[in-house]
Amino acid sequence: MENHEETVPYSGFRDRKTGLVICGILEIILGVLCALMAFDWIISAALYSNSARPVNAGTVARAGLPAVLFIWTGIGSIKTCRWARALSLILSWIWLLVGVSGLILMLVFMPHMHDQMYPKGQMPKEIMVISRCWMPGLMAVIYMIVPGALL
Repeated sequence: MENHEETVPYSGFRDRKTGLVICGILEIILGVLCALMAFDWIISAALYSNSARPVNAGTVARAGLPAVLFIWTGIGSIKTCRWARALSLILSWIWLLVGVSGLILMLVFMPHMHDQMYPKGQMPKEIMVISRCWMPGLMAVIYMIVPGALL
């Protein structure tokens, strides 16, 4: 008879299952939100288009690709697939870098856009507060905090 010794797994690695499941759930939620936004985009284009032509395949692909990618990566992360963490890190870094550069450009060019779109005194003060404070804050949450949390 062979001697079957019980092998003990190497305990030098940290258990990341909980973090992977939490990130997977967050990615699935983001994917569902992207799918809802894509559905709204496609339906709006079909209903309110001035032309009689249907929505083209490029629009459907651009709208649905992030949803599929987030849901697919989220499921892989929950199932602790080896590729899921790497793909999630790649997507999060790209999202974060693009978001930071976009936010910087928005903060640099937004005052000039306001001056050209609305000459002095024509824009209500409430709209100015929303435009100059809330929009950069929302952009920071969407393009910096969410991908930072996934990292």
